Amino acid sequence: MDILKKYPKKVVLSDGTEVTIRPLKKGDKAALIDFFSRVPAKDRNFLRDDVTDRKLVASWVDNLNYEVVLPLIAEYNGRIMGDITLQRRRYGWKKHVGDVRVVVASEFQKKGLGTSLVREVVELARELGLEKLAVEIHVKLTPAIKAFARC
Repeated sequence: MDILKKYPKKVVLSDGTEVTIRPLKKGDKAALIDFFSRVPAKDRNFLRDDVTDRKLVASWVDNLNYEVVLPLIAEYNGRIMGDITLQRRRYGWKKHVGDVRVVVASEFQKKGLGTSLVREVVELARELGLEKLAVEIHVKLTPAIKAFARC
């Protein structure tokens, strides 16, 4: 996909930490499994899928199809610290709508990583011609709500 040529991209967070944002690729299976294994149970409760299921997470990498699900990751020192996906339909009456899901490692929350990932996906969605983005956020997740409101 031509729109992915701008990656990898360096982003500096509010505390000065530099992370790399790039598309998930086939070689990221172990790193993605590791990332989701570090997500605390309190945060996993808000996710749609059971990310502790290693086979499920591995299947996401094995079945990468950027035309359907476009996953971006944020890396720091070779480890994934954030994951965002833009899911879209290729046909039908909702093909103009993208669904967004984002997860940020606990130690990288409240540093602007979530906002940076959301900005990337919003830009990609525009480039792909999407007109709307849908996201499910629990009312108590104020930082996530603010991240989407800023974009």
